[in-house]
Amino acid sequence: MTELTGVVHDGSAFVAVGAAGRSARVLTSDSGAGWAPDRRTVPDDAPPFRAVFALRPPTDPDATQVLGGPPAPPPAIYAVGPAAGQDCATAWRRDEHAWVPEPLGCHGVPTALLRLADGRIAAVSGTTLLLRRRP
Repeated sequence: MTELTGVVHDGSAFVAVGAAGRSARVLTSDSGAGWAPDRRTVPDDAPPFRAVFALRPPTDPDATQVLGGPPAPPPAIYAVGPAAGQDCATAWRRDEHAWVPEPLGCHGVPTALLRLADGRIAAVSGTTLLLRRRP
């Protein structure tokens, strides 16, 4: 049985995360009606994901949209969850082929993520603000 804990849209499909027993689970859907396991590899030992975030670059207030111009870049997709057996956390970044772990330290599992204008990621857990280096 899968317990889902979050869902986002990546610009072309829905991405849902959660748990199947003690392991992370990721499902995708083009329409939101039918779901399938994500084609990207989630390591077997990944603990359950607690949340998922679609991080878009901040918009430039001076930018103009040009008809027929390049599309907006797709958001970076991150899932977060506890690190195995500790009060530490890991962000899992979705890339082309897999979900890649990025340790976040031992400040609890973030409840919010934001991509800053310079490319860094800000994570909030309780009263802790963590700033990650540029990806």
